[in-house]
Amino acid sequence: MLRGLSGLSAAFVLALTTPAMAQAFRWPLLPLEIEEPHAVVVADFNLDGLPDFATAQFAGSSQFILDDLSIVLATPAGGYEPPLLVKGGRAFTDLGVGDFDLDGRPDIVATNQLDPWLRIFDNASGWTWCGAQGAIVADALAVGDMNGDGRPDVVVADSWTSQARVFLTDAGGCPTAPLSFATGEGPIDVDVADFDGDGVLDVVTCNQSDGTLSLLRGDGTGALLPATSFALGSMPTALVAADLDADGDSDVAVSTFSPDSVLPLLGDGAGGLTGGASTSFVDTTPTRLVAADLDADGNTDLVTALKGVGSTPVDGFAVLRGTGGGRFAPPVVHFQLLENAGALAVADMDDDGGLDVLLDVIDDSNEFLSRDWMLIVPGDGAGGFPEPEDPELPEGSVLAPPPAAETRMRGARGSPMRRAAASAARSTLAGAGRASASHRARMRA
Repeated sequence: MLRGLSGLSAAFVLALTTPAMAQAFRWPLLPLEIEEPHAVVVADFNLDGLPDFATAQFAGSSQFILDDLSIVLATPAGGYEPPLLVKGGRAFTDLGVGDFDLDGRPDIVATNQLDPWLRIFDNASGWTWCGAQGAIVADALAVGDMNGDGRPDVVVADSWTSQARVFLTDAGGCPTAPLSFATGEGPIDVDVADFDGDGVLDVVTCNQSDGTLSLLRGDGTGALLPATSFALGSMPTALVAADLDADGDSDVAVSTFSPDSVLPLLGDGAGGLTGGASTSFVDTTPTRLVAADLDADGNTDLVTALKGVGSTPVDGFAVLRGTGGGRFAPPVVHFQLLENAGALAVADMDDDGGLDVLLDVIDDSNEFLSRDWMLIVPGDGAGGFPEPEDPELPEGSVLAPPPAAETRMRGARGSPMRRAAASAARSTLAGAGRASASHRARMRA
């Protein structure tokens, strides 16, 4: 199950698991005119064949409440248009994508922390929204068809009431009044997948207050059976559902704080989960989680955003390469000098068939003003993300396309220019990735 992608036609669902080619384009740091982008989703919003993205802000220092949804469209030349700001919501916490009204266009669903509304923003109507009340403190959402009617629905983790709330959508693509089901205490993240092989989506939440994972099986109508609880032994920060051991059954990866680790729980296909070998981190806490096959070897890999802790904090993001059987290689950390602010996605952003990382980072170089940026990091096709030795945030906007000599050639996989650039980049950036034994940031500072 791809998180946040449901009910989407092949015309605009991004290929998240295709082999990557070696790539070399300049590192686009995209300053968005919002503070604290708290979530990011990727889809072809204008159906031009190019991957766009949307991000939403949670809160900020210059205003008490910030409530902009920013939609950023890609241009054929390899740049991005200035963000389209859409009002609606009170302190966004999570975003998802789905064709909720079945019109062939990707819509956006958003949760908020300072009002009880779940909002679906309609693409075709200029991003006007319809909504339903029901979640008091909505920390996270997942999108999937919970009642088998062919329309994507929304499941929300409500940490205030310790409930999973299922919002079924109506014929117009709007959420209806939620169905509510008890989870463990303080659910901080949620995902959906079929864990018992009955063809019906189930729900998993990780619960921060009691350190548990809850599995709630779906009955096919949108209702959920009583939760089965699994002890995690530490405080979870995020989860993602995926087939981690390539056996065809749904599994779960959970990131935790104290100890800082990523723990796989392997499914048996009948609703059972068994803990696997955990991966530890030092001086950093894994926060958000995304699952994808970065190197096209058939094993699911994990990407996690990092929040530095301790005397020598490590930020940025880390890649955990799947080695088979639900096991993972030690994490490789990238951009550890850039502080992560809580938005992470994996998608093919330059349309070359490979997977890239979108990451929100903070520039604290100015003691009077902290700026947030969306960083798009190209993958090398082998699970790596080469980086400059000393990445610097540029001054001013770089939303416009780069100069012609540096323009990313979307899809030009085998051109002499791309091969020469890729060769030069590999030579210059060899060894730039750093190894460290050190979806989704829900940790509160």
